[in-house]
Amino acid sequence: MSDRRFDVALSFPGEHRPFVKEVARRLSEIFSQDRVLYDHYYEAEFARPNLDIYLPSLYRTQSELVILFLCPEYAAKRWCNLEWRHIRDMLSSIDEKRIMFLRYGYEGDLTELGILRGDGTINFKERPPEEIAEKIHERFIFNGGLINRREPDPSQSTPNRFDISRIDSYAPENLIGREAETKIIDGAWAAAVRGEAKRPRVLSFIAMGGEGKTSLVADWAVRKQIDGWSDCDAAFAWSFYSQGTRNNYAGDSDLFLADALKFFGGETKEGEGAVEKAKRLARLIGEKRALLIIDGLEPLQYPPTWSPPGELKDDGSVA
Repeated sequence: MSDRRFDVALSFPGEHRPFVKEVARRLSEIFSQDRVLYDHYYEAEFARPNLDIYLPSLYRTQSELVILFLCPEYAAKRWCNLEWRHIRDMLSSIDEKRIMFLRYGYEGDLTELGILRGDGTINFKERPPEEIAEKIHERFIFNGGLINRREPDPSQSTPNRFDISRIDSYAPENLIGREAETKIIDGAWAAAVRGEAKRPRVLSFIAMGGEGKTSLVADWAVRKQIDGWSDCDAAFAWSFYSQGTRNNYAGDSDLFLADALKFFGGETKEGEGAVEKAKRLARLIGEKRALLIIDGLEPLQYPPTWSPPGELKDDGSVA
């Protein structure tokens, strides 16, 4: 294994964090997370005085391959400039092969950074993060790098998991007349896979009972399952109908939150309220490319004849 602490280091402006986050996730699968320098992986370590001195040296001396995600905003960012001042010392030296340039489109003049028009770059605009991660992997191997991953501890590892058993039976043999809604789901998921900053985080399908909401979502989820969940880390489906009858059950979110937290790797915390559980669940889901499907919220809603009509009455589901 290299004497350097990191195999790859990522330098980028905040405008492209959602995309770079997905690149880092994939690189962590290739190299292991402790070999990838991505700031959010080291928040505790970086909460320190003189970080502006400590951090740039990690790029210059402790990283085998340094990847710059360039764009017109890069030069204006304080932290990008601090990192680049140290990375720049590698140019015109034997270490310059440790630098890899990625570029968001080809607009903007970066000569003020010492990056010339003749320098080779890869355009990452409108390309999936997995493809860019593979390009970084290829360059690492081209440079002669060796990947020495730690063997995972079976007692601590959490494999990719998928459970749609509560809704898959509602998937029809042939879904008819829902092409527009299916396209909406496909588009939202594709945006998540690409790591788009303005992608939708929540999709809600609202209609009267019996109009096919469950069948629509179940059909989509089953198709993802048949595909092997190739672009998803985890998927969990829950139906509040499973807690009791559709019309007579006064549901609550306690059982759902307990099972969902357990599924996504959250520990049980004594005395924790529903709102805190829901917020913790949201954080756990946000740490990976995960899918949460919640079906049959009617038992948790006020009926149309009440005031406020249709609003959620359970604190956990509201949160």
